[in-house]
Amino acid sequence: MATEVFINTKKTKLGEALGINLVRIAGLGGLAAAANPTVVNYIESPYADDVYILRAWAHIKTADAQDADMDIGIADDKDGTNCDDSLSTSLVNSAKGVLRLAAAQDGAGVACPLWKKKGSAAGSFIVAEQNGNVDASDLEYDLYLEVFRASDLLD
Repeated sequence: MATEVFINTKKTKLGEALGINLVRIAGLGGLAAAANPTVVNYIESPYADDVYILRAWAHIKTADAQDADMDIGIADDKDGTNCDDSLSTSLVNSAKGVLRLAAAQDGAGVACPLWKKKGSAAGSFIVAEQNGNVDASDLEYDLYLEVFRASDLLD
């Protein structure tokens, strides 16, 4: 059964002008087994506006010796419908540390994932899915996102 998680947000110094927030999604983990892609954790957007995800990091606090295949992305619901794995495909979780995820790639033309506002018909959930039938029950990590409101973009 998937576990709902909650967030803490703080404005960055730059965010005072641009509405950039740092989001911490704490207490993520793995399952003892998942033969098929299985949603382990989910969070519905707490925002009243759509937000772009500029950067994403994972802080691996307790490593998973078997390095389970964990995919993290934006989905339509808590069950992971249409999950795009836009934040991470196969999160490397076999050692403690901080990992920069796909949303943080520095490259020309890399699109920022759009996390839709709470209650949207599509794209308002972030889900973590475990693939592969391995024991990832030891895995503990937090996810950090740097986001800004899509409405802050100037036309």
